[in-house]
Amino acid sequence: MKRLYCGMLAIVLLLGLSIAAFPAYAANAEEHLKEAAAYDQKVTELDAVIQEHEQMKKDFPNRFVNFDGKFGRGGTMDSHCNAIIEKTKALQTEYRDFAEAHRAEAAKA
Repeated sequence: MKRLYCGMLAIVLLLGLSIAAFPAYAANAEEHLKEAAAYDQKVTELDAVIQEHEQMKKDFPNRFVNFDGKFGRGGTMDSHCNAIIEKTKALQTEYRDFAEAHRAEAAKA
């Protein structure tokens, strides 16, 4: 599960970086503002992932989990949840930066 979450976050981050690294691709201020709003929405959606894993940490403190069924591959729920929360917050920061870049481009247009 941890590998799946990490893979999904990496893909989303790479896609986000490839699109948002060039915020000038939007044709006008209106499109930049739409892109900014889309990134703001993604930040809000990721709040649910953070809340889910914060609750999971409370519900299963120090519980050992075997993530993929293989002997020796696992960890505590705390380590799993902390990793997901940390990566999700980093992704939120990227999305906030992209939204701000689009708002700055909209102001220039």
